[in-house]
Amino acid sequence: ADPTEVLFPFKARSYSKGTLRLRDAAPGGGIHLVLEIGVDDYLQGFSEVPDTWPEAAIEAQVVASRSLTVRKVIDLGPESEFDTARRAECNCHLLDRSPDPNYRGKVGEIAHPVWVDAVETTTGEVVSHQGSVALARFHSSSGGWTENYADVFGGDDHPYLATVFDSPSLSDPAANPHNSWSAGFGQVSLAEVFGFSWVSDMRVTQRNDSGSARTVAVTGIRWGRPATDLLSAVDVRLALSLRSTTFDITAFPRFGDVPTDHLFAGEIVGLEALGITSGCTANGFCP
Repeated sequence: ADPTEVLFPFKARSYSKGTLRLRDAAPGGGIHLVLEIGVDDYLQGFSEVPDTWPEAAIEAQVVASRSLTVRKVIDLGPESEFDTARRAECNCHLLDRSPDPNYRGKVGEIAHPVWVDAVETTTGEVVSHQGSVALARFHSSSGGWTENYADVFGGDDHPYLATVFDSPSLSDPAANPHNSWSAGFGQVSLAEVFGFSWVSDMRVTQRNDSGSARTVAVTGIRWGRPATDLLSAVDVRLALSLRSTTFDITAFPRFGDVPTDHLFAGEIVGLEALGITSGCTANGFCP
């Protein structure tokens, strides 16, 4: 008999392999939809790379995906050993979305037949390091350099997840739309995000081996007094929804004659925000 296909329009996914379970998601309410499925059946439903990639590149991505999947299953252990946080989040080994691979079930299989063939061609293949399955993390864009594992995720480093120059990601054939990017924020929104009354300056204070930002200083006024917070660039990225931690910061002063590192820059930003002064000219405070 033909396998049964179950469609979930809300998730834009359908499933024809494995066993679906619905579980109460208490205490948060709602339900968890959990799919129990074999590793290669799971991999066939991925939507990670286009079928137009070279065959060898797709097979390499499949092996990396299989390695990551197996490693996460090993690290988390059986369902009976899930901690409280994991049970509350999904009661599963992997999510079907970021930060785990993008899994679309039957929809993914139909859309990517070359990928499905690569899963079958490489069945059983994983990347290993010193006898253990490697934590084969991957991403769509490195910006020219990969990162040391600990610089991104903390904890112990993995020697195979290290900073190296990734020149192909910057090449014309890659046509990477994220080679460069920019984002802008006003001081009001920055103050709200980082818990200041007013923000007068932000700057990168330390960088990783790759050149990405490691720490960022945010300066301004909090509760009427000057304050500076030293934050991890990872936290800044998450707070501002940035594409990566590979960034420079250019802070533009409100008044041309009061640079962002001026001793009273925060107070002067506050004076204007409170409507006490707008300066002596449109761009001058004239202290």
